[in-house]
Amino acid sequence: MQQRSRDTVDILVTAAGRLLVDKGYGATTTADVARVAGVSIGSLYQYFEDKDAIFSELLRRHRDEVHALVEVHLRAFADPCCDPVAEMDALLRALVALHRRDPALMRVLKRELGDLHEDAANRHGQLPEPPVAVIEQLLVTHPATHVDDPRATAELLVVIVSHVAEWLAHDASPDLDPEPVLGLMRQVIAGLLGCR
Repeated sequence: MQQRSRDTVDILVTAAGRLLVDKGYGATTTADVARVAGVSIGSLYQYFEDKDAIFSELLRRHRDEVHALVEVHLRAFADPCCDPVAEMDALLRALVALHRRDPALMRVLKRELGDLHEDAANRHGQLPEPPVAVIEQLLVTHPATHVDDPRATAELLVVIVSHVAEWLAHDASPDLDPEPVLGLMRQVIAGLLGCR
């Protein structure tokens, strides 16, 4: 895709995100997206077949950003010299920071596009499995972790970190100071990892 085409797609996806916050998914049309993006409806249809395709791209971009963060921190966790508690804490903080960049958009992505997100994942198989197997292997090999059941611990870590990050981003009161929650989570993570 040429740079001009990429720029047009970016503008359309950004416009869709703004409209999602302002009007909601149901009230937004492709004509609205084209108008806010400042492009013709014909140009929009060169890149997206319908409204769902635009919002699916918005979701895909968010999902890719989350997966990239997770991958970076799991690679760091694989270093036997790293502090695994600090790395899991850093991952949680990075996920929270990502979602707090645009809290209004993050809240409506979950509320308005949750079904579209799951439909797209089921239809296209685009959502990879949580990184449980990777974390399980890291728990087995990392010299600082001491767990009796690496698989169960990995499953629980994925659930806790993803759900706490999601809760802080989507459901917690906007004026909540996340630091006490993150401090408690660090203690929970240390306990799960059996770090001494």
